[in-house]
Amino acid sequence: MKNVQNNITTKKSMINMELSYRLQSLFLLSLLTCSLVSHFIMAQKNSTLIFSKDNSIQNCSCSSNVQDCDYNLANHTCSCKTILIAQTDDATYRFSDSTDLTVWFANTSVLGMLLNFTCVQNLKLSFCATNSVPADYLILFGLKKLQLYSAAQVEFTEQNVTIHNDKTKCKSSRNNESLPLLHISFLDMSLLNGYSSLKAYSVGNVTNVTEYFPHLKQVDAFLPVTSSGYTVTVIY
Repeated sequence: MKNVQNNITTKKSMINMELSYRLQSLFLLSLLTCSLVSHFIMAQKNSTLIFSKDNSIQNCSCSSNVQDCDYNLANHTCSCKTILIAQTDDATYRFSDSTDLTVWFANTSVLGMLLNFTCVQNLKLSFCATNSVPADYLILFGLKKLQLYSAAQVEFTEQNVTIHNDKTKCKSSRNNESLPLLHISFLDMSLLNGYSSLKAYSVGNVTNVTEYFPHLKQVDAFLPVTSSGYTVTVIY
């Protein structure tokens, strides 16, 4: 009888130890899973911020939103690399073809150097000066969503527009490859003056851009070859 009781006690002890071991394993696995998921989410939240200052370009990766045009905060909270203005032709390839991109600028010529004829899906442009922005076009490929911000005291300080929601990925136009249906956006940069509300007008299946928009004929030579036509959007 005593032996039976001892066996039962031993089995209970073994069962308890096994349960304890399993619970500890599950707990450690849960911690590891949470850590990996948290790390993945943090990595997914990173966005690219570009701004020009003191004859150089700062190419930054930010894990959280930074207040528009707060250069000091960006330098402290983001991981930034300096690119000289003279190197922008090569550097553009590193931050174009982006999903989410924010650009702070005070000079439209620098903005043109950085972004003209590049791919970006979600773009925010922040004009960090108070002088007026001249009427000029910025030409972008694959643009889905656009946000505009102006530091000047104007009527329309912040605006946004959705161009399209297609799942097509952005692809650089600088390699002269033949592309499928391509989205081209012409942005009137004077919108950053904040004098008028943001509007967009699109035309689909365009095979000849200059036929619909003759005043844009100077850009025809820069357009990549497409097998099925363009969707052209004018943002004005």
